[in-house]
Amino acid sequence: MRRAAWRTPLGLLGALVLSTAGCGLLYYGAEPAPEGEITVEQAPPPSRAEVAPPCPSPAHVWCPGHWFWHHGRHEWQRGRWEVPPRRSAVWAAPTWDRVEHGWHYTPGHWQ
Repeated sequence: MRRAAWRTPLGLLGALVLSTAGCGLLYYGAEPAPEGEITVEQAPPPSRAEVAPPCPSPAHVWCPGHWFWHHGRHEWQRGRWEVPPRRSAVWAAPTWDRVEHGWHYTPGHWQ
């Protein structure tokens, strides 16, 4: 009788890798968002409703999706699970603030 692949050590490792795919600082469907602050003339669209996938581990924190500026337009960055850099770290979500000449983007970061 064959055992399920996930019950073997190598299969379990593969399942773990697949279950954590997308964790960390991955940007889906686009290049990474700008590392620093940026000001653009066009307002970001309304935020999208997201349902977080199952949490990979108790150590992970959900970082909600947001709009970022890429190639002259707003692009949606889906939410993701991340492991904080230290136990006491808190995620500060990216923001878009209205300024005199447009909209100012401040990237998300750990505090």
